Amino acid sequence: MLRDVIPVSARFWADIYTPNNDFPIILGNVNNVSWVQNEMKKFGHNLTDSDMRLIRAQGLNASRGDVRSNERSTITQYVIGDAASENIPNNIYLMRAFVSHEYVHAVAVSILGDRHEGIPGWSDEGSANFFAFAITSLMASDPIYAVKEANRANLRRPYFDGGLVPHSLNKDDLHAAIVLSEKGGGGDGTTCAEPKILCYTAGALMTEILVADYGFEKFVQWWKASKTKNWEVAFEEIYKYQIDQWYEDVAIPYILEESRIAVPEVTAPSSTLSPKKFTTRASRPFIEPGYKSQEALTALRNWETFIAKGTNEPNISYISGPNTDSTLISEVKNYANTTAKFFSSHKEALQPIAFYLANDNDVDWFIGELSKNDFGLSERDKSSIRTGLAQWGDYSGTKSGNGKIRIELAISKSRLPNYSGFYRARNLSGLTVQAIQNSITGGNSQMLPCWATKGALNFFGLASARQIESPDYFVERVNIVGDWYQRRGQYNFKNFTAADWQSFLPKVSGSQNIQCENDAFVNPVGFMFTELMMSQFGIEKIIDWWSLIKTNNDWRANFNQAFGIEIDSWQQQFAIPYMLIQQEKMIIPLWWK
Repeated sequence: MLRDVIPVSARFWADIYTPNNDFPIILGNVNNVSWVQNEMKKFGHNLTDSDMRLIRAQGLNASRGDVRSNERSTITQYVIGDAASENIPNNIYLMRAFVSHEYVHAVAVSILGDRHEGIPGWSDEGSANFFAFAITSLMASDPIYAVKEANRANLRRPYFDGGLVPHSLNKDDLHAAIVLSEKGGGGDGTTCAEPKILCYTAGALMTEILVADYGFEKFVQWWKASKTKNWEVAFEEIYKYQIDQWYEDVAIPYILEESRIAVPEVTAPSSTLSPKKFTTRASRPFIEPGYKSQEALTALRNWETFIAKGTNEPNISYISGPNTDSTLISEVKNYANTTAKFFSSHKEALQPIAFYLANDNDVDWFIGELSKNDFGLSERDKSSIRTGLAQWGDYSGTKSGNGKIRIELAISKSRLPNYSGFYRARNLSGLTVQAIQNSITGGNSQMLPCWATKGALNFFGLASARQIESPDYFVERVNIVGDWYQRRGQYNFKNFTAADWQSFLPKVSGSQNIQCENDAFVNPVGFMFTELMMSQFGIEKIIDWWSLIKTNNDWRANFNQAFGIEIDSWQQQFAIPYMLIQQEKMIIPLWWK
C-alpha cells in the first residue's frame, strides 16, 4: 500500500514539493517497534514516550503515523498493528488516506519549515485528511463513492471513539471549540487531537470548502504567506475574509450540515442563535514557523566538534546495590561511558570515576559504601540521601578530589517508572558532566553560579544524550523551558521585561548571599545561558572558566578573564536579550504540545 499510495500523493504535490534528498519512510508494527525506533535514530529522530504509550495501548489495532523534521532530516514513520493490517480490505479508503495523510505533513514542513507551527491546528490535521481523501479516492474504481465513504467514516469516528461530534454543539459553542483547536495539541487542553479530534473532522471540512470556494492555488498561497506573518493575518489578506467571520458565515454552517448527515444518531441542540459580526483579531507577536535558534544550532555544531576530539577511554567503575534495577545499571554504563568519552581530551575527565547506584531498599548499603570512600559522608549527607528518597524518590550528588571522581545516584522503586525516556537520558548524561565539571574545578563547582552547574547538567546532558538516543534537541529544548513556564504561578516569565530579568538573575546565581531558587527556575536559565555561551565562546573557553575556580573563588572575575567581558555586561548585552527572544519563541509553541 505504501508503494502504491506514496507515488500518487507525491505526483499530486510535485509542483509544490519535490524532496531534494532521500525521503525515508519507516514501517513497522507493535512487535518490532524497537526496530522502528532504531531506524528513526539513524536520521536523528525518535518515538517519544507518549508515542510508545499510545502504540502499546492500541496493540494490534495500532495505526500511528507521523512526519518528523529536525535540523538533520525529514522522515515519515508508520507503526501499524497486525489487526489493522488485516482489516485493510474492509477499510481500504481510510487506510489509503492514512498513508497519504502523512505526506501532506511533509509538504507542510517544506512550505512552513515546521509541521505543527505557522498554521492553525485544524488546518494542520484537517488539510492532511481532506487532501488524503481527495487524492486517494482517485485510486478507486468509483472516486465519488470513495471520497464520500472516507468523509463519512471520518465524521463518524468521534461518535464511536468518544470524541466531539460537531453538531452536538450550537454554533457559538462550536465557534469557541474551533478557536481552541487552532492551538493544536490533544489531551484535555484543546479540542484539536485525541480525544476530541475536531482538527481532523471539522478541519477536513473547512479545508474542503476553502478549496471548493477559492481553489487549490489560494490555499497554498495562504500557507506560504503564513511563513512570514501570523496565519490569521495571511488568511484575511488572501481570502479577504476575517477569520472569525468566515467561521460564522461559511465554515460552521457547512460543518453542522455535514455532521448531521453523517451522524444522524446525535441530536443537535434546539436553540437558535443570532448571527454575529466580528472585527479583526488583536495583533500578536509573529513567531516564524519552525523557529530554530541560530545560537542553538551553533552551540550544537561546537559541541559536535568538541566530542570528535574525545578518543581516550574513560576509567569508570560501577558499584550497585543488590536491589538496583538491572536496566538502569545498563543504561548508566552506556550514558556515563559515552558522555565521559566526549570530554576525554581533557586530563581532568580521565580521572577515575566511581558511579554508585542504589534504590530505596539499598539505602543502608548505599550510605555504608559511600562512607567507606575517600570522600566520606557527613551526617548531613546521610540525612539528604534519606530525605531525598523519602520526599522525591531520588537522590543524586557528585564529589571529586585527590584525582578521583564519585557520582552518587539512588532511585526508589516507585520513582523508577517516571524516571524514564529522555528525561532519564538527559539526567544520566548530565550527572556525568556535573561530576567532570566538579573535577575540572578541583572540587569547587559549588563556587560557580547555580545556573552554571545546572546548565552543565541540562545542556551538556541533552547534547550528550542526543548522540546516543537521538532525541530531537529542539523538542526537548522546549520541554525544558516548558517545565519552567508551567511553574509560572510564582513568576510570569512570559511577561518579563529586561528589568525583570535583571532583578531575577541573582536568584539563579546564588550571588550576593542570595540562595538559589528552586531547580525548576534555575535549570532552564542555566540551559539557555550555557547554550548561548557555547555559541559565542565554545566549549574550550567554558572549560577554561570552570578550571579558574581552582585557584580563584571569584567566578565573576574568572568570567571576565576567560571570556573577555564582564558578567554584568554580558548579561545585559547578550543573555537577557536572548532570554526575551526565547520566551516568545519557545513558550508560545507549547500551545500545541
